[in-house]
Amino acid sequence: MYLMDSYIFSLYLFIGYTTIMLSPYLLYNFWAHLVCVVMGDSDSKTALWLTHSTPQFPLRRDVAGFWPSNGNDNAQTFMCVSLRYDDLKHNIRALPFDYDLPEDFHKELRDAELSPWRRSVLLTVAFTYFSLFSNANAWFILCAEGDLYLQLADHLKSDIKVQTWGRQKERTRNVQGKDHDVINIDEVKTDVGEWEKCNDHSKWAVTTSQNVHWTCIGDSNRSPSQSERPGGALCIKSKGVTDIFKGFINDWEGKGVKGSTAAAGSSNSKVACTPEDTSDDEDMDIDSD
Repeated sequence: MYLMDSYIFSLYLFIGYTTIMLSPYLLYNFWAHLVCVVMGDSDSKTALWLTHSTPQFPLRRDVAGFWPSNGNDNAQTFMCVSLRYDDLKHNIRALPFDYDLPEDFHKELRDAELSPWRRSVLLTVAFTYFSLFSNANAWFILCAEGDLYLQLADHLKSDIKVQTWGRQKERTRNVQGKDHDVINIDEVKTDVGEWEKCNDHSKWAVTTSQNVHWTCIGDSNRSPSQSERPGGALCIKSKGVTDIFKGFINDWEGKGVKGSTAAAGSSNSKVACTPEDTSDDEDMDIDSD
């Protein structure tokens, strides 16, 4: 918890992105859907990028109220990546709802605080992080409008399976894209538990085409309301990581249906949310979708 609390000191940069209008610091009249935290230390020249699926986290810059009360209700995903301090200027040009930038921070980072959202794909750079993985592994951050996961499939040149919140009344079904398909995951099974789409709020995607090994941790669900605002994903190229996430998949929309019918939204999955479970209000409480 030390790193999460350390932003209160003057040497640290803190910027939070979210979907919910919680703070008077919000500068623009549209909503982004970037649920992440960026922290930087100007002395050590290091930074952390945390992307996750928990709505309203961090709730506020208050240690006592840092974690939202509803954060324990459903399954969530977190990915924390270390990067160079200088890389922040490429990655934080989005929509902050809360921030703490000391006056002595580098000018380009303070300028990034006020940069308007660029309403186009922001692919900046493919990173290699020697501190976490071998130099054969690449990272990139994708921010886009529309169906984030369809754009990921097109960019990665692969079919993908996607886990997102399953309680939307208008959850986007499987999509047969021009070149690649996007298939919804309905059930996840791990060594520590099983989650169906009705209680799994995690957001991630994994490539399924042969010899394509990408895993992405996202912040957007799949619904029309989500497609109207920007969302993002942090992706890693690693066969080991991809194999692990593929192993989590226990059921998916269209399982057992071959060819284009499965990709076009046909589902014979045993997983179905009951009407009382299907609620946009639940998403509004935790992440507005």
